[in-house]
Amino acid sequence: MAVKDKLLDLVFPRRCVVCDEITDRTGKALCSKCQGKILYIKEPCCMKCGKQLKGGEQEYCGDCRKKKHNYIQGTSLYDYGSMSDSLFRFKYAGRMEYADFYGRELAEKKARWLSMIKPDVLIPVNVCYDGFYSSHLTEGVDVPDQKEVDELYYLQIYFF
Repeated sequence: MAVKDKLLDLVFPRRCVVCDEITDRTGKALCSKCQGKILYIKEPCCMKCGKQLKGGEQEYCGDCRKKKHNYIQGTSLYDYGSMSDSLFRFKYAGRMEYADFYGRELAEKKARWLSMIKPDVLIPVNVCYDGFYSSHLTEGVDVPDQKEVDELYYLQIYFF
């Protein structure tokens, strides 16, 4: 780590992405006590939305068997419960410094999957249950309208 980065960490200490406490690991996004707290989605997962499947389910989760989605396939990185507070701070409290952590995690954990499906375009979607986008995440982004989305072959990345 460069001297400049160490000095920045001293003056503006990084906060852990999970617990929001000042991290005890210089230059790292996670503190040592939260390192193992993140629960990642693992196989088997739903072939449509990417949600973790429970024992008896087959290719699709119960939700995807019941509801038609306007996308071809999605993926999930985290079990929502393990990262919900962090994602809330990122989406609604302006903690944009988390973006680097989330981007690196997605690139590292989903690289093989992305190389297999070879999507035409990636659309990171801020999933809000009320149907609205969080304005600071979509500011300056040309979010396609529903007609455009229906015509695209794309990957929807959920932050669950």
